Amino acid sequence: MIFSWAETPVYDQLQITAKVLIAILLGAVTGMERRRADKPAGTRTHALVAGAAALTTAISIAAVESFGAGDPTRGIHAVITGIGFLGAGAILHPRSGDQTPTGLTTAASVFYTACVGIAAASGYVLTAVLATCMSFALLRLVGMWRHRHDSHHGVN
Repeated sequence: MIFSWAETPVYDQLQITAKVLIAILLGAVTGMERRRADKPAGTRTHALVAGAAALTTAISIAAVESFGAGDPTRGIHAVITGIGFLGAGAILHPRSGDQTPTGLTTAASVFYTACVGIAAASGYVLTAVLATCMSFALLRLVGMWRHRHDSHHGVN
């Protein structure tokens, strides 16, 4: 049996689409904070990561429910593996001669945003919203503290 549009009720598809939209909006919130901080992964990247994570998770859950067999966490495993590659790319991005690791917070925020998408798709929308608020606060407050700390200590 092939999983097709005709076999999946429109209401179910709209529920999945709504979860993906919520994830995209939540990812965009984190992305806007990263863009404000002039970091390489901004609004679009975070929104797409959250949306892709939500879509993959939701479709995995729906496929298992439709077929009555399988493991709905396989989609989550695939998301986490894919995010590992994106994170490694953010960290390994070449910088001018400096050997100090960079991109760690960007990689972590992309990973976190994927987890927010997974939460939204799994039906934990309130948790996803609160987690987004926490990450936004963390990035903003620690970023402001770090900027003040660095400027008071003459760090460029």
